[in-house]
Amino acid sequence: MTEPVLPAPETGNDASAVKPLAPGFRFHPTDEEIISYYLKRKFQGTQMRFDAIGEVNVYNHEPSALAEHSRVKTKDQEWFFFCALEKKHNSPTVINRATKKGYWKKTGVDKEIKRGKNNLIGVVKTLVFYTGRAPKGNRTNWVIHEYHLVVNKREEIDEDNNDEPLARECLQLPLIQYKRNRQIHSFGRHNNSSQATHDNSSFPSKTGDTISPVKDTMEDKKREPLVATMVPTSSSTELINHLEKEKQQMGVERETYQLDLMSAEVMVNFLQGKIDALRAENEELKKTNTNNG
Repeated sequence: MTEPVLPAPETGNDASAVKPLAPGFRFHPTDEEIISYYLKRKFQGTQMRFDAIGEVNVYNHEPSALAEHSRVKTKDQEWFFFCALEKKHNSPTVINRATKKGYWKKTGVDKEIKRGKNNLIGVVKTLVFYTGRAPKGNRTNWVIHEYHLVVNKREEIDEDNNDEPLARECLQLPLIQYKRNRQIHSFGRHNNSSQATHDNSSFPSKTGDTISPVKDTMEDKKREPLVATMVPTSSSTELINHLEKEKQQMGVERETYQLDLMSAEVMVNFLQGKIDALRAENEELKKTNTNNG
């Protein structure tokens, strides 16, 4: 098998576009691949076989504008970026994640990425975009997963210990089909992010709102007249296990429906942004033509 011809590396700050992937091909690295290959090689300055991730200051852009900076041109509603985080001037320990129109807010709990059972290699943080200003912002469906490399003291990656995590701007919250609880983490896995100093925390995978309805459903099931069904006492353990499996399945299905809905809403927002931009451009052209006339 011959080696594929790779695109030349970018020369500017923005990510230069890589040719669109052939039909059937997708750029869907796993959590472990993002940490152990892409992010680690970025720290080490090692060349990558497929230079698919560009450097973009994610938090200086509005969510709807990030797609055009992605190197990989895809119809999938997720994009990957390297992004160094900036600290606030008045608070050296707080990362600045505010844009002109809103801000990114961390949600859920950090997710640990391990190689094997005990080897911690990275953490993932999940952030949701809110329009307006905190604490009265309006939540949107834009989600970012920040991947942070955990540096082993016996294997320092760079002397300055600069933290430049991999950022993925994702419209959907991570799901099981993406093999990411990391996707919303949501959103559950899968499937970005940034930081200026090393951070050993990880991205959240699920929110309390997603879990509580499932708990309520289980409580309803427990209140059912189980005694009337004449279930033998010896089968109580099997019954509990069965109910637990049903609860898990219901949770998965519920998250799937929610993600499908969010994906549709995000696409509508994305297209609306494009329409607004085209309208503004059209108005500018009309003014120019009027002035020239």
